[in-house]
Amino acid sequence: MKKELSKMLNKKIFRIFLFTLSVFLISFNFVSAQGLGLGEELKGRLLLQVQSKGEIWYVHPDTFKKYEVNLQNSLSLFREFATGITSIDLEKIPLITESKSKIFGKSLVGKFFLDVENNGRVWYVDLLGFRHEVKQDNLLEIFRNLSLGISNADLEKIPSAGLVIDENKNLKVDDFSVEGFINNKYFQSFWQLWSVIKEKYVGIDFDEEKVFAGAKEGLVKALGDDYSSFMNAGESQDLLQNLSGHFEGIGAEVELRNGIVTIVAPLANMPAEKAGLKAGDKILKVDGVDLTGMTLNAAVKLIKGPKGTIVILSIERLDGTKKDIDVERGTITYDSLNYEILEGNIAYIKMIRFNSDSASLFKEAHDYFLENNVEGIVLDLRNNPGGYMNMAIDVAGYWTAGRVVLIEKKKNDTEITKHVSIQKGQLAHLSTMVLVNGGSASASEIVAGALQDHSLATIIGEKTFGKGSVQELTPLADGSYIKITTSKWYTPQDHSIDGEGINPDVLIEYTEEDYNQGIDTQLNKALELIRD
Repeated sequence: MKKELSKMLNKKIFRIFLFTLSVFLISFNFVSAQGLGLGEELKGRLLLQVQSKGEIWYVHPDTFKKYEVNLQNSLSLFREFATGITSIDLEKIPLITESKSKIFGKSLVGKFFLDVENNGRVWYVDLLGFRHEVKQDNLLEIFRNLSLGISNADLEKIPSAGLVIDENKNLKVDDFSVEGFINNKYFQSFWQLWSVIKEKYVGIDFDEEKVFAGAKEGLVKALGDDYSSFMNAGESQDLLQNLSGHFEGIGAEVELRNGIVTIVAPLANMPAEKAGLKAGDKILKVDGVDLTGMTLNAAVKLIKGPKGTIVILSIERLDGTKKDIDVERGTITYDSLNYEILEGNIAYIKMIRFNSDSASLFKEAHDYFLENNVEGIVLDLRNNPGGYMNMAIDVAGYWTAGRVVLIEKKKNDTEITKHVSIQKGQLAHLSTMVLVNGGSASASEIVAGALQDHSLATIIGEKTFGKGSVQELTPLADGSYIKITTSKWYTPQDHSIDGEGINPDVLIEYTEEDYNQGIDTQLNKALELIRD
């Protein structure tokens, strides 16, 4: 045990040393640039304006001019500068979780690339030659981790391009032209309705902003999709705060299911779980306020609040029983996974969520397990509400190797993408048990479905939640956002996840009585099957 701890400690010290060294080198290069033309010296860099409000700037690698980057223009700006690249060449640039050569990546530092063979995915190559996928849901993390700090005075030395990126660049001009709206019979009717309300409504002063926001919210709600929603500027800021990983609330993933706010999964050791909330609980009221007909964003706003305050949730259990549960809000923090080696040399890994750090943490767990020659592995995905799709594909690849992990289908099946992990099936030789329940959703179902379809694991527990769709977050000009379903997920054998879920190979319930007695029937069954 002492040797194992010593090895782990030495590894961590070595990583810290490498990180410190890289920061020193980056800082040294930055300082040496102070006396030169900063625009040329810092070409291709993301810069964080540390003395102001934390604005992010990108220095173009050819013109040496700076462009301000924000959440509204970022993806459009990145696509503006991205160079098309094939998937073969893209794979020559290593991910940060890979140990392959960085020679090719170092020759492309600071550049953006558009993967022309894979749905136009955008990638950025950092100062060390690693590539990072840039998406709407990871922009804050990309900015935070890859930007160099710069003072206001030094930033002023870099000329500004003064370019305004066209947010609708990739959209059909005909659909957004004045003529297009005038000739659209539905817009004509909407404009007539707007005019009648504005001119004839008798009551309080006509608030154009409020009325128009209601119209946008109604437009999205009319889609009849529980996962699509419109968020005003205030609600979008709450969402972006959640994406940053720092917020206060009860610590539970919730979604609308058949129009009812439903708990997908309470996060481990967070207030919701400690108070006794469970996956599948329907939230009917919050502090006595009926949620019937309320949007998900409005309901979440009622549930969230400062740490230390109490919120009373009126819930209905899956068996139809109703009760009020008091939850003391807290600061929500958690690691995406934990791992250990159980008695009998069996590896156990608990995936709490598929976050941006999951790939690196899973590799750390993988290395530790193989060093100790484990005889089997239990992957616990219970109450894991999901997360990033690419993280799920990466994790599944430790078993699936070059086989399909996930099939993604766009509108009317017009575009079908088969996702394959870059991992090499390093754990495929181990007897694997995957634990799931009604709180296993989204990315968790991707992993469970892939391993089940390829007969690489035995799925144990209860039927999963059944969320198999992708939502894209798009900023609008006024600071509001639309979150809209853009595709559906299917398992490698083309089984739908959305609304269907994953049925376990071995059905075992984990009752409240079992929980109270400290008996984990599902984990016990998994260990039994591995030992047999």
